[in-house]
Amino acid sequence: TNTYSHYVSIDSTIQSDYTLKVDGWIERSSTSWGAVVLSDWTGGTIQDTFVRVRRLNGSQQLQITTSDTSCSGDKNTGFVPTPGVWFTVEIALSDTGSGQTLVEVRAWNRTDSRPEAVQASCVTPLNKGTFGVWKKGSGVAGWDNMSATCSGP
Repeated sequence: TNTYSHYVSIDSTIQSDYTLKVDGWIERSSTSWGAVVLSDWTGGTIQDTFVRVRRLNGSQQLQITTSDTSCSGDKNTGFVPTPGVWFTVEIALSDTGSGQTLVEVRAWNRTDSRPEAVQASCVTPLNKGTFGVWKKGSGVAGWDNMSATCSGP
């Protein structure tokens, strides 16, 4: 089962200059978990376009994935969530000025310090959309302390 939940308001389509920060938790090593940005649901029809930072069963580390293959860069964070331990994910989005968005990701155990260096990044043509959470398959997943901060005009 693929489960999504998105932030929705009167105008929930957010331009690309924002940072999503969320704490995550997985029950076991087979649990899939994700945070979604630049997700576009328009016209009452699912336009399945998104950028997702996820941990998918079989791929232990958090990585950037997209609804298509048009996100070029180093998409693997190298961070492997430990079952039963809360972790934090920060996804910073910035407009490149050429109609594309730079996606930069940091991930760390919640009790540790935020890494100085960006751990994964890519450039995508997606430049607007809302944010949310994603879970797939068996096991329990959790999200806490979600915040979205605008960094642009």
